[in-house]
Amino acid sequence: MINRWKNLKNSYYKLLLISLLVFFLLSLTLLFVPLYFSISNTLMKTVSSHSIKSLSQTSYSVEFMRESANTVANQTFFNSTINQLLYAPSYNDIETIISLETLYGYLKSSLFIDSIYIYSSATGNVGFAGKSYGSGFEPIDRFFDSGYLDAIRRNSGYSFTPVPRKINGGELVYSYILAPSKPADRSYPDSIVINISAKWLEHTFKSLSNEDNDNILIVDAQGRIVNETSYAPVLSDLRDDPMIRDILERKEASGYFTKTVNGQKHLATYTSSPDIGWKFILLTPYSDIEGSYAHVKTLIVVIYALTLICGVPLCLFISKKLYKPYGSIKDKLIDLEIKNRENHASAKQNVLRTLLLNPSHQRNEAIEEIASAAELQIRFDRPYFLLLIQIDRYQDFIDLYNLNDRALIKYCIQNIAEEMIGTGTTVGSIDLGDDCVVVLANRNSDDSLGLDRLLEDLRKYIRQELKLSISVCVSPEGHSVADAQMLYKQAKDCILNKFFSGYGSILHAGRTLSEAAGESPEYPFVQQKQIIDQIMLGKIETAKQLFAELLDDLKNYTYGFFTQVILTFSIELNAAVRKLERNNGFEIPFQFNAFVAEINRRETIEEATSLFNELFGEIHNLIELKKNAKSDRLIQDIVDIVHRDYRDANLSLETIADRVNLSSSHIRRVFKKAMNQSVADYIHKTRMEHAKELLLSTKLSVADISDRVGFLNNTYFFTAFKKTNGITPAEFRNKREPIES
Repeated sequence: MINRWKNLKNSYYKLLLISLLVFFLLSLTLLFVPLYFSISNTLMKTVSSHSIKSLSQTSYSVEFMRESANTVANQTFFNSTINQLLYAPSYNDIETIISLETLYGYLKSSLFIDSIYIYSSATGNVGFAGKSYGSGFEPIDRFFDSGYLDAIRRNSGYSFTPVPRKINGGELVYSYILAPSKPADRSYPDSIVINISAKWLEHTFKSLSNEDNDNILIVDAQGRIVNETSYAPVLSDLRDDPMIRDILERKEASGYFTKTVNGQKHLATYTSSPDIGWKFILLTPYSDIEGSYAHVKTLIVVIYALTLICGVPLCLFISKKLYKPYGSIKDKLIDLEIKNRENHASAKQNVLRTLLLNPSHQRNEAIEEIASAAELQIRFDRPYFLLLIQIDRYQDFIDLYNLNDRALIKYCIQNIAEEMIGTGTTVGSIDLGDDCVVVLANRNSDDSLGLDRLLEDLRKYIRQELKLSISVCVSPEGHSVADAQMLYKQAKDCILNKFFSGYGSILHAGRTLSEAAGESPEYPFVQQKQIIDQIMLGKIETAKQLFAELLDDLKNYTYGFFTQVILTFSIELNAAVRKLERNNGFEIPFQFNAFVAEINRRETIEEATSLFNELFGEIHNLIELKKNAKSDRLIQDIVDIVHRDYRDANLSLETIADRVNLSSSHIRRVFKKAMNQSVADYIHKTRMEHAKELLLSTKLSVADISDRVGFLNNTYFFTAFKKTNGITPAEFRNKREPIES
């Protein structure tokens, strides 16, 4: 299954499918992504074109305002009645009134002109007419518009261009100044001033465009803002503003660009008035632009997603159709290749397995030829060693995985071991079935500490990745093919010592052999007999302690000697168990053959100890249960004797002991432990209960009752009754209503 999946991953079908998908995705992306982003550019061009048209109309309105002001100024200048205010050396009151009325008539005939001033440099007087304050005649030094002369000074070039200003800091107007002649020796020339209110220009904005007036800026050539807007106060110098500076420096008469204003992205569109040098700027929030066309972008994304969803299954279908004729041929070739590889790997495994388990009597040269023919990487003509890897808790491993999964996991262990051990050397591995995997590797150096670290890393890696615990045994060094079986046997014997060192052990067969070579263990007959004797005496806790000491001593010997001692002890224990069963009449759940088989399945000394302790516990519980049963029967016999023979004055602990054939001391101890009172106290209590019953249920005298309940002395009965009940027998009877006998 896994090999099949790997083949599928590397198949041409996958390459064909990926190619189609990549081609489809690239084509789709190249089609829709430029379309998606071109929407933004198109929107900007459309909005900016519309804005430029609106600004151009605004610019035309300003030009129209200038031409209209110029016309009115010239008409005023050439009107013989009005120009009396400009050239007469002195004014006649009647002529002045007529001139002012004529001037006011001109003013009323113009819709957008707010006021007209006529200044005579000869007289220093100003004749004026305004829609909100009528007409009049004032000396220049008392004229209410204090900024009038400053406006004339600012128009020093005598060009007919608007001068934006506020009249006495109030209403914003655009002043057009017509100076017929330059003064020869006067500070200010004769001039006609046409004042147009800024409100008229705002009304023009509204009539020409649907844009928010607050987003329209008008800037003169000096960078001053000349209309009312929230962007900056009117007449503010904005030459240092980045956006205004950028527009003033541009040579194009109109254009657009994006700019961030107050943290919000805007589209800035501008146009120019070449005659007066003003720049007309419109700021449009980018969110408004995108919002108006958001449905278009959403539609593009939806179409892209739908095309993608439909296109992927189509690619799968097309690739399958294209691959089908080729795939059948390729699958056959792949199957043949897999079988060839499996046969080759199986042949390698069989050769290695034969070398370890079924050695032949052929010469080394012949065996090496067989190994070479199988293309084994391990070189038997060089020093090599063997690793025996054993899976810990193998029974749990069997319960958890089926046969195929177990084979796959062991194959993974082989690969991991070959990868980690085979760094810089040649290796080969064999699955020997059951719980063992063997790795053969040529030795590059005699660094045993480095090998131990490598094996520890191997153990940790397998535990982390495969969730398994392994123990490893390293064999001594071999120098020929014939040594392979011996090395395997030594490693197999050595791995049994995991029983003492526990799970996850790393053992060395060479060290174990050298440690065991000089030892001559003595069989522990005395310890074994002491344990059995304590069990027979029912002293199970002492037996457990002695058994723990025995196991601790056995750790110093080989596993073979340990199994010999444990088997012999189990035989003796079986005999002791059968004897206990016969002596006590109970049955201990102990089957010798099953017990020995379970011992062989236990992989560590702790697990074996636990098995014996469980048996000892069963024996202890049954013995204690037997003891308790005997005690219960004895107590019941004593109680029955007392209730039957309480009338007997000679009834006592000694007479009861004689009847049950036990010592009085044993009876005293057992009865006291069970009933929490002595036998004598129980006899006395029983007699008193019967005495009270006779006092209440009969009219017998106290003396007769004393005789009937076993008291020989009436006086002693009287004293004992009062001591026990707090009152005399007669008082006890009088407090209760007697029952007629």
